[in-house]
Amino acid sequence: MRVVKTCLVATLLLFGASAAQAFWISGTVYCDVNDNGVFDPGIDIPLDGVIIDLEHASNGLQTSVVSGSNGPGAYFADLESLFGSAAQGDWVVSVDGSSLNPGATVALPAGGSQAVTLDSSNSGKQPGVDFLIDDPACQPVEEGLCWMTGGGVKFEPLLSMDMGQSGPKDSFGGNVYPSCSPFPGNGGQWNHISHLFRLHFMGTDIEVIRCGNVPGIEPGSESPETGFNFIEFQGIGWVQGIKGNKVDRTPVTFEGRVEDRNEPGNEQAATSGEDIDRYFLRVTDGGGNDVLVISTDGTAAGDPITITGGNLQLHDSSCE
Repeated sequence: MRVVKTCLVATLLLFGASAAQAFWISGTVYCDVNDNGVFDPGIDIPLDGVIIDLEHASNGLQTSVVSGSNGPGAYFADLESLFGSAAQGDWVVSVDGSSLNPGATVALPAGGSQAVTLDSSNSGKQPGVDFLIDDPACQPVEEGLCWMTGGGVKFEPLLSMDMGQSGPKDSFGGNVYPSCSPFPGNGGQWNHISHLFRLHFMGTDIEVIRCGNVPGIEPGSESPETGFNFIEFQGIGWVQGIKGNKVDRTPVTFEGRVEDRNEPGNEQAATSGEDIDRYFLRVTDGGGNDVLVISTDGTAAGDPITITGGNLQLHDSSCE
């Protein structure tokens, strides 16, 4: 559990006597790049697009502003221009959680809000409330060395079966980079059979692009215990027709991604609410044309599919 620390709110004097009657609140929203729950100048970066809600504690006045509207990550609320003398008094400044990316939370201030008082003692001064957001989208993916084994199948999403055919639409498996060198075993072997399109793909001469952790879920994987939960890999191979498809064996290149999200990782074994292993594959011919793409929408821009049978496992590499 993250330990949330209290954020100190600095009161800054701006514009001097020329703003002697002005009451406003401003600040900056930052993203916690190193995910340590503490604001680190020069490391944490401004975050635009976050809605900041401001509500008067006693008279019901309220307004909202957006970070980035007053400079990178910055917001500015001229409350006297909006509400006149009624702007004086206590305000609560908070983040509208609906404006955050999925998986993001407010790290500072504690509870996601800060109380500010506007009165004659700080007229002409600018109370500032800064926010620190824990957002996986702006945190670098931790990378390292790993390898992968396993396989699975993909059925139709409804009822886990294809109403128009028997068996799965896709079956796949093999191993990726089981050695510290890509040369033994040609870096592994990966097979994918598309029963729907009657194609057999075999990938060889595989190399790992990177291993890391998927933002927004628990890092690492279990059984075996591994420091990473995704692997991306690429290589060459061939594709040919099966089951009456007369496509000749054709040289191809490919790229893939496996996410080891659970043990076991398939839909039937995972209980409700638990993560399910995911898988992506793109096979292209010598002209760069897609021959086979396995994703949620069937395009190279789509997310990996969730498997409905089998298990995909990552392993930490002993390579230096």
